[in-house]
Amino acid sequence: VQNFLAGNATRRTIYAHLDRLNVPGVFRTFDFPAPDSTTAKRDQTTVPPQALFMMNHPFVAECAKNLLNRPDVAKMADTRSKLARLYAVVYGRDPSEREYTFVAEIAGADGKLTASFVQALLMSNEFLFVD
Repeated sequence: VQNFLAGNATRRTIYAHLDRLNVPGVFRTFDFPAPDSTTAKRDQTTVPPQALFMMNHPFVAECAKNLLNRPDVAKMADTRSKLARLYAVVYGRDPSEREYTFVAEIAGADGKLTASFVQALLMSNEFLFVD
């Protein structure tokens, strides 16, 4: 079974072989159901390790760096255009004028967006939860 957290992973999976006695830690982080029983519907839960995973795991930091270095994002010369492209990719919408203003304040005089900022976009409720 290919590790989906590995740098060379190209797919997500819904169905995969799972050793019931050795459930990967990342599954337990996201409140994975007991693999030895069946259920008609998965419970909706949020557990604290989910937020900690998004803040601290190297996989998420690497995703943020990769997002910032995407050719369609990296080629943007100014911060406003780069932010618009990031919002389109992450949230599927344009940033509001208030969001532009906020980012201009935190980006500072050089106007450079960092991987930490992109990671914050990935940690937002708008990204994590589907309404």
